[in-house]
Amino acid sequence: CGPIFAGAEFPLLRQNARTIPQSTNQQPAYWIWADTSVNHIYIRQKLKLPEDVSAATLQVSSKGPFEAAINGSRAATGIGGEADQLIYVSHFLQAGSNVFTVEARTNGTEYGVKFVLSIKYKSGKTAVVLSNGDELIHTTYQQGWDTPEFKDNGCKLSTVLKGLPP
Repeated sequence: CGPIFAGAEFPLLRQNARTIPQSTNQQPAYWIWADTSVNHIYIRQKLKLPEDVSAATLQVSSKGPFEAAINGSRAATGIGGEADQLIYVSHFLQAGSNVFTVEARTNGTEYGVKFVLSIKYKSGKTAVVLSNGDELIHTTYQQGWDTPEFKDNGCKLSTVLKGLPP
């Protein structure tokens, strides 16, 4: 698939990130991006999941056009500027290694992406993965970037955008 424009007590292990229980005072998702001179980005967030996931939802927003995917399968698309989309995504997740990705562009003057991936386990516990500056970002398209097996060479951490409310 080419470019679209041509938690310790919780059994969710997130590489390069942290998870928080949804039942506590949830930290907000933040608007993220790469360097502000970049107009097109590829965001990656790796996840390791046990087999006991019962449900998962994704909320994603972008200032410009975007496509969100899980393990290479499109989960959401948008033109940007609209309210958060809520999508049920449990059928995209698998036991073991997973990757959540977003390809996004600016709308010409604004840039930013934010997301919340909420995962409910059969035990009743819920883990939340959200945009908070620990995501990996590429600024050029690379074949296979949206698969769990992709090697994140040459990527940088996302930047939380200051001045935008969560």
